[in-house]
Amino acid sequence: MAEIVFGFGTSHSSQLSLPSADWPEQAELDRSRTPWDELMRTAPESRRAELLPDVQEERHSRAQQALRTLSETVEKFRPDVLVVVGDDQDELFPFDELVPTIAFTLTTGLYDRPVDLSKLPAIRRKTMWAMHGDEEELYPVDVGLSEHIATEVSASGIDVAVLRTQPATRSLGHAWTFIRRRILGTDNLPMVPVFLNTYFAPNRPTPARCVTLGEAIADAIRSFPGDLRVGLVASGGLSHFVIDEELDRRILEAFKSGDTAATASEPPDLFDSGTSEILNWITVGSALRTFEFDLIDYLPAYRSMAGTGCGFAFGVWSPRT
Repeated sequence: MAEIVFGFGTSHSSQLSLPSADWPEQAELDRSRTPWDELMRTAPESRRAELLPDVQEERHSRAQQALRTLSETVEKFRPDVLVVVGDDQDELFPFDELVPTIAFTLTTGLYDRPVDLSKLPAIRRKTMWAMHGDEEELYPVDVGLSEHIATEVSASGIDVAVLRTQPATRSLGHAWTFIRRRILGTDNLPMVPVFLNTYFAPNRPTPARCVTLGEAIADAIRSFPGDLRVGLVASGGLSHFVIDEELDRRILEAFKSGDTAATASEPPDLFDSGTSEILNWITVGSALRTFEFDLIDYLPAYRSMAGTGCGFAFGVWSPRT
């Protein structure tokens, strides 16, 4: 039978893949995607200390070390496959055509396809090295495990969609490519992508639904007849584009205690915009609720007086001894 050997969670923000000196430039993008004027009016004077160059550089340095620690963790546990829970943002699934709440793929692989850099702001072009390659690359999928999980999750009462053919113009999203490019490196491990629609109303899963989903995924993996060492991955988060340290720390504390009731009871309206990616963590944390959670680092990486930025988080779930 398949065995879940460990899990990890990581932020995948583009801010992680920029030098800290570029963070203020990235903050200019936040003006159009946050209530900027109101945030500036209510900004505490103490936040200026968060924006000092040496503070930002220290947080950048710690984040890069955390990513290296995750790479070492993968090498330590030697999984055969990674089940990666992430959110598609109009990448593989076209926003104006179909956005499934929960989806799996029945393809034997999914392609990472280059993006048209000419259509992106200059600051976003600087981050694409961490998200997409210059040439098309196939990411192998363990289709047997993927189909098994989809089948068992459906049987448990959770409706899912399945992708049978990758659209020719569509790419696997950055929630999965970041894991490959920043953590796995040249080791192109098979994945089972779990697609959550955390971003786009009206069919976003609630925190309670993600708890149930995570538990169903864990049960499905353990019932798989193949002899596999499986790792679970939460990709994305934590709070952004406006940082909410209180929410981030509350969620991380719930993982430490294995308190799925606490995460299930979180109000759904807290999980908006980029902060919605915490739902990926809730799904994995619920699957691994009996494992020990070790926080590698939490870094509120502010990039503006408006409080925008990303709550970088990196953690590992290990079997209790």
